[in-house]
Amino acid sequence: MAKQRKEIDIRDVFKPKDDPIPLEEIGAGSASLEIPDRDADFMKLAEDEAFMNEKVKILVSQGQGDGELAVISPSVNGIQQPIVRGLTQVVKRKYLEALVHTVTTSYNQTVQNPAAPDQISMVPRTTHTFPVALVEDTNPRGRSWFERLTERAARQAA
Repeated sequence: MAKQRKEIDIRDVFKPKDDPIPLEEIGAGSASLEIPDRDADFMKLAEDEAFMNEKVKILVSQGQGDGELAVISPSVNGIQQPIVRGLTQVVKRKYLEALVHTVTTSYNQTVQNPAAPDQISMVPRTTHTFPVALVEDTNPRGRSWFERLTERAARQAA
């Protein structure tokens, strides 16, 4: 009796590039408690915490330089989230915020006066370390939150 061959669909084995990659958080975080002020609006704090833990779909651009990591791991309160650069991925909003705030400052040395080469000016240039795009956010407030966040981060980097 001949063996029957089972057909395998390649899409069952390899996911298309458009599907988000499910990578879970790493770490247990901090065991300490943050005690809010007596006058704090506890409902607002709870809403903000829930908002920051909602899942969003992001895309972190691939690195262009030598030695740049293919997988990055932003950390929020001691918990890391691995993110593969160049692939769409679903993460909690708090990791998106951490990526937006991650900047790199490099300095260019310039000599203003060739007659005084010991007088060097250090000109800083600050850029986002991991350029990130918000691909999908199901919360109606999410897109405007991201736009305000990126505008504020751009002003701080300038």
